[in-house]
Amino acid sequence: MKTFSSHILNFIPSMQNIQNEAELKTELAQFLLQYDFVMSCDLVIYEEKLYEVDAIISTKDIQKEIFFFQIKQRCYGHLEIEFKNCELLNIYSPDIANLCALIALFLENKHNNEKRKKARKKVLEESAKYKLLAENASDVISRLTLEGKFLYVSPSCRSLLGYMPDEMIEKNLYDFTPQTNLDSVKKFHVAILQNQKDNCLTHKFRKNNGEFIWLESHIKIVKDDANGSLIEMIAVSRDVTERKKLELLKEQAEQTMCQLINATSDAMCMLEPDGAVLYANETTVFRLQTTPEKLIGSNIFDFFPNNVKDSRKSKFQESISLNKQIRFEDIRDGRNIDQTFYPIRNAKNEIIKVAYYGYDITEQKNMQESLRNTQKTLKDVNKKLKITLKQKSNELTERDTIMLQQSRFASMGEMLSMIAHQWRQPLNAVSAASINIKMFYEMGMLNKDLMSEQCFFIEEQAQRMSKTINDFMEFFRPNRDKQLFNVSEAISCVLNIIESQLKNRSISVVLDIDKTISMIGRKNELEHVVLNIVSNARDAIESSGLGTKEIFIKLTNIDDENIMLSIKDSGGGIDKTIIDRIFDPYFTTKSALNGTGIGLYMSKIIINRNFSGTIKAYNLDSGAVFEILLPKQ
Repeated sequence: MKTFSSHILNFIPSMQNIQNEAELKTELAQFLLQYDFVMSCDLVIYEEKLYEVDAIISTKDIQKEIFFFQIKQRCYGHLEIEFKNCELLNIYSPDIANLCALIALFLENKHNNEKRKKARKKVLEESAKYKLLAENASDVISRLTLEGKFLYVSPSCRSLLGYMPDEMIEKNLYDFTPQTNLDSVKKFHVAILQNQKDNCLTHKFRKNNGEFIWLESHIKIVKDDANGSLIEMIAVSRDVTERKKLELLKEQAEQTMCQLINATSDAMCMLEPDGAVLYANETTVFRLQTTPEKLIGSNIFDFFPNNVKDSRKSKFQESISLNKQIRFEDIRDGRNIDQTFYPIRNAKNEIIKVAYYGYDITEQKNMQESLRNTQKTLKDVNKKLKITLKQKSNELTERDTIMLQQSRFASMGEMLSMIAHQWRQPLNAVSAASINIKMFYEMGMLNKDLMSEQCFFIEEQAQRMSKTINDFMEFFRPNRDKQLFNVSEAISCVLNIIESQLKNRSISVVLDIDKTISMIGRKNELEHVVLNIVSNARDAIESSGLGTKEIFIKLTNIDDENIMLSIKDSGGGIDKTIIDRIFDPYFTTKSALNGTGIGLYMSKIIINRNFSGTIKAYNLDSGAVFEILLPKQ
């Protein structure tokens, strides 16, 4: 609707020639119609509200007229206005104008009042809604003066900050800001008032318990609609402490990573897909002989020497076109550089950046070359060593073979003595039987039964002598192949050979043997070891002069894979000063005529090397114990 006050002058000239009430009403009706008022007779309708209008013109004298204009407003009360003693000719038109202006101003005021009431109602409704939101929001909503004082604080400040709203009203934001953060808050405050634009501030805020939290405050500047002047600030603040901690950790991690990257001696940088440098570490800047200011934003290939620029650019483009990592080597200024271009993709598998890594491998190359030369030298040395070791091994093997033979020969004399002892008794028995046959024959008492009895006896003694020879031959028969054999049979064979000597010395043998135990190896080698130990036990018992003369032999299973053979004597034990040397070659406590010093040494060699077992000796009670641990396989 047009404003009456701004257009009333347009109406005044048209009122100058009005002569009567009808013209006045008609002109007034036309005037009011321009402003959306309808006048019918004495009624004016404005926005569906009825106003009663009486326009009375009394003519007592042609020169003088009395105007009486009465307005009765049915909705808003009663108002009377009188115009008296107006000169018709000179002031008629101005009076008419004043009358119309009065009507216009009245109706305009009524119209404005209606608008104000509606606007006030709308403001109250909107304020109620915003207050409801503020009262129930988890974020802190506040109103502040332009100086930063709190005018209103929503109730959520109790749970978030620990303050009651009244405790914050009239206090300045600076009162809750730590000194370390105060300057940045003040600068933000000045900037937002100067720019007069909404903005966001992340700042520290002291809680009621003295702790500080990080708030993110979105601040809006409130202006006067009429003149645009600043009125106040509205802030919506939320706790972002955890997010800020993560940001600080991320920032620290990035700083640490940046320090690590700068500390490395390798060139590292981040490139745009067109080759522009986004980031470069100190090594890259140093190798390219430039400054960070010149390098960042420039194309990296402009800084590479001409002899490698094209090849590196080609590899870079290949990495992008194939969308994969490209690794290559080239030589720059006499240095070998191992380089990699690695495309970095987004979620759509689009290349957004390319990482470049350059590693100087000159020293590594030199070391590799030196290593190859060293390896070649070592290969030659190893070849010579193999020949030497083979020779030495052959010599050792030959020596061991000789020593084994010496041991066997040394045992042979003793074995012959044992055989003599074994044969003496059956030979005496055969001789006695032959004498008996002759005597019975001469006396005429030899008959068939007696002859058969004596012949059977002689045959039995001959079989015993034959068995002794077989055991002797078995002991000395060379056997190169390993076979499965019964361990108890090997022990029995040894005892059969040395049995007569033990009996002559009144030495008894106590056996605790599991006869089911078998193992893989060379039977005669184990017999050789057992014979050496039992012979030593015999000699120790004889020389000790002790009353008890016993040899204990025990054979048991340790587990499914191993067996234990233990030989203990009652010969007084081994001198502690020499017990650690008894397995050394050519070490003996016997005289030169009775000992060679190779028996126990060869026993250890046989157990360790041929059976992959172990042998040890220690003293127990009044004798020595030899324990032999042997694997079955």
